[in-house]
Amino acid sequence: MHNNPELTVIDPLTKDLGDGPENIKVIKNWMPEEHIKTLLDYTLLSTGQRDLQSEMKYQKAFYDRELAKSYEHLMRAEATRLYGREFKRDRTVDFNGRREEVGEHTDFIEPQFYDPLVPKNPAHYDYGWSGHLSIIVYLNDDFEGGEIVFPQHDISIKPEAGLFIAFPGNVNYKHLVNSFSGNKRCTISLWTRFKDFR
Repeated sequence: MHNNPELTVIDPLTKDLGDGPENIKVIKNWMPEEHIKTLLDYTLLSTGQRDLQSEMKYQKAFYDRELAKSYEHLMRAEATRLYGREFKRDRTVDFNGRREEVGEHTDFIEPQFYDPLVPKNPAHYDYGWSGHLSIIVYLNDDFEGGEIVFPQHDISIKPEAGLFIAFPGNVNYKHLVNSFSGNKRCTISLWTRFKDFR
């Protein structure tokens, strides 16, 4: 069943999964506390919040990178369990440290090659389909506000350290991040393509 009256073209995954709120998956305390701390340190390091000043920190950063790589596989495996579908191993995790809200948008994986001289069409991001799932894991919650909101589904989720959220990257799951104050909002994210949907 499809509830989105705006939708003029239904992508293959929406035909199969539908477009309802049940496709927004949330798991509390998904990541162990010691891994949260390690990856938070690495995220702050990789987003310029901390400086590498000694060989010991270089070694620690290498360990943190290896831990991050393992989460690429763990996040994809969790998505396979939740959605009952396999995913391509085509991307790795991203580290994000933000201080500002994010307006309503649709997640979309850019084509690998595009002509920089051709203007991008904003509608492409709303109605284009890159066949993927967006996965976010929060690494901290020491800030006020910063909820991720899905207006079409009337869902607002308060960030918590270790919280796992997944949802399809299409127009049915437009979302935004509320304004917040305090520390950076740090996450690791993975956009991973479904094997059987293009």
